[in-house]
Amino acid sequence: MDGIALEMWNKKLIQCRYQRQLEFRTRAELSLTNREYAIEPLPSVLFRAAAENLEFLVLYWKEIFQGSWQRQKAENLEQAASQAQGEILTFLNTEQKQIEQEVPTFGAGRGLDWKPEELSEGKAHLEKAVSLLRLNCRALIADAKAAREDVLEREAASKKTHWKEVIETRVFLTALVLAGSLAGVWLGATVNAHRSTADRQYIDERMKTLAESQRRMQDQLSELHRSNRKIAFWTEKTPQQIDKEMDDTRESLKTQIQDIREEALRKAARLESEYARSGRDGGAELEMRKQGILRQQTKLITDAEQRTEKKLNALDEQKHNIQR
Repeated sequence: MDGIALEMWNKKLIQCRYQRQLEFRTRAELSLTNREYAIEPLPSVLFRAAAENLEFLVLYWKEIFQGSWQRQKAENLEQAASQAQGEILTFLNTEQKQIEQEVPTFGAGRGLDWKPEELSEGKAHLEKAVSLLRLNCRALIADAKAAREDVLEREAASKKTHWKEVIETRVFLTALVLAGSLAGVWLGATVNAHRSTADRQYIDERMKTLAESQRRMQDQLSELHRSNRKIAFWTEKTPQQIDKEMDDTRESLKTQIQDIREEALRKAARLESEYARSGRDGGAELEMRKQGILRQQTKLITDAEQRTEKKLNALDEQKHNIQR
């Protein structure tokens, strides 16, 4: 996922986990007051509610993944599909383990000590739901990969057709120009052979006039080139100025990298402070959000280094041109 998708995914993950805890409380209260919910054991009810919550969360993931896939327009489809599949499968395994811990913890908070056999039915239902979600996610990734492959194949075919048309057009125009030139030469020779002396003299005079006009035009162009060279000589930078600008560019890069790192540290500190104020233990969720901040920091630093490298290369090339 890209940065936008990762941010949306983290928000949806926090929201669904909070809704899952609310659903646990609601189902527990209904099991005490509603006969329909009291028929099934409370652990099975809680596992079923967690499975439904996980299905909604995977629906959010599908929407976010499709948007991210369309924005990225990956060229290495195998790597992109493997990365996406690894992310969602790891998430499903993590959520399954967390739910299996949340249900006994919820019961212990209400003074209920469930035996492993009382939890087995609910765990089996959760495992079945997670397996089905894994299959759906793999199918979605495979469909997205196949669609992207079709797009790449169509683009390649379109480029091939375009170049073929360009080559055919150029060959046709070249043949047409060559035929026209040969026809013009033959026609000129034929007409010139049948013209009178007076006509040939008139043509010679016109050609002299045109040649004189062309010579004057060439003189004016040469004068213009000399003026441009003088302007370029007085306006171009010296090697010392270019060296100073390159040093300033490197210092600017260091400043940008320092600012990016400080901003990442501030974001991580605010994140930890937010969890500390709310009294929650971030755990895997906190680490996931920190990793997102680190990936964003790395991307910003890489972009800044690439921009600086391009500018330094341009200045270096300009310096070599001056020295030559």
